[in-house]
Amino acid sequence: MAEESRKKSGGESVKTDETRTVYLPILKDTDEDKVVIINGYRYVIQRGVEVEVPLPVYEVLKHEEKMQRVQAEYEAELRRRRKQKVLAAE
Repeated sequence: MAEESRKKSGGESVKTDETRTVYLPILKDTDEDKVVIINGYRYVIQRGVEVEVPLPVYEVLKHEEKMQRVQAEYEAELRRRRKQKVLAAE
């Protein structure tokens, strides 16, 4: 299970019995654990091992992954458009 700690500011606990298994790979530029904070609760997810996390934490991680893909696609499209402009200007 992901390590959980509560912030001093309080807040509602993530109330769910449902969990999901996640695996966060160790990245070449960092091996730092991933931190997700929901309602004042801090979840530290270790990289390089499969970890059980509450469903809301899983959903946050999946949403982040989706947004990273959207960002990468957008940046690739911008590069393609810039390249087309440069070629058209020549």
